[in-house]
Amino acid sequence: MDNSENWQDVHGANYIPSYARNSIEIWENFNPEVIDRELGYAQSLGLNSVRVWLDYRPYAHNPGLMLKRIEAFLCLCDKHKLTVILILFDSCGIEEKDLREKGENLHWKRWIKNPGYDYLFPEHWDRFKKYIKDIVGTFLNDHRVLAWDVMNEPWCQIKPDNDEQKRVIMRFVKHFAKQVRNLNPDAPITIGVTTLDRAEQVEDLIDLISFHSYDTEPEKWELLLKKANQYAKLKGKPILLTEWGYPAWGTEVSAGRLLTDKDQLDFYEKIMPLVRESKIGWYFFDLIMGYGPFARISILKPNGDRRPSALIIEKYLGE
Repeated sequence: MDNSENWQDVHGANYIPSYARNSIEIWENFNPEVIDRELGYAQSLGLNSVRVWLDYRPYAHNPGLMLKRIEAFLCLCDKHKLTVILILFDSCGIEEKDLREKGENLHWKRWIKNPGYDYLFPEHWDRFKKYIKDIVGTFLNDHRVLAWDVMNEPWCQIKPDNDEQKRVIMRFVKHFAKQVRNLNPDAPITIGVTTLDRAEQVEDLIDLISFHSYDTEPEKWELLLKKANQYAKLKGKPILLTEWGYPAWGTEVSAGRLLTDKDQLDFYEKIMPLVRESKIGWYFFDLIMGYGPFARISILKPNGDRRPSALIIEKYLGE
C-alpha cells in the first residue's frame, strides 16, 4: 500500500453521535434516525469518511444485536458515501468503575476506556478474541470499512516513566493486531497514536500509519506535516492524520468551557491551508455537538447549524 491508493483524498471527521457520552452509549443507545441525519450533515460538508469507536461491552451484552447495529451503521455510511475507520479498543478515558466520579478536574469523566487497564492481561483475552473474531470476521473485505484501528492512543494517560504499564499495553496491542491480521490479511490495519514519533513503536504491526496532533502553532504544524510525509515515504506506507482540530488542548478552555467560534475559526484559518498543502488525508475532531466530553470542540450543532469553522472546511473541500 502507498498513497497512490488515494489515501491523500480521505477527508473525514471523528464521529460520536450527539446522543452518546461515550463509546458504550453509541451502541447501547443506537439511534439510526439521529445517525442518518448527522451523517447527512457530514456528506453535505463534502466529507467522505468517518472514524468511529466500537466497544466491547455492548457486544458482550448482546453479540447479535451489536453486529446488526454495526451493519446498520455501515449501511447509513454507504448511503451518505462515507467510508469508515472502525476502532476496536481505546486507552483514552477513565476506568468504567470511575464513571460516576464527580469533579471538575476529571477531564475524562464521561469517556471510558475500552476495555480498561485491568482487562489488558492475558487471563482476560479469551473474551476479546471472540469480540474480534465476530466483528472483523463478519465484515471481511467490506468495501465500507476503510481500515481497522486496533487501539486508539494505546499509551494515552500513561506516565512516561511507567515501563510496566507500557509493556502491558504493548503486549495486548501486538496480540490483537495479529489476530485482526490473521482474520483479514487484506484489510488495512492501523493504530492511532498520539504523536507521530510513537508510530515507530507499532510500525511492524500496521499497514497504515495514523497519528494525531493538537498543536496550535503554524510553525510546528509545517514541520510536523513535512516530517510525516518523509516518514511515510521512508516506510513505504500510506499515512493519515486521524485526529486534529482541538486548538485549546491543555488550557483552561479544554477543562470545560465551550471553545468560542472565534477561537475555533482562527485555528482552522491558520492550519487548514497547511494540512491541505501537505496532501495528507485527515479526520478532524469532531463532527457534532452532543453529550460527550468533547462536544465543545465540535464544528456542527445537532440541528445541522454550522459554526464558522465548518464553513472553512467546506470551502477547502469545495475547492
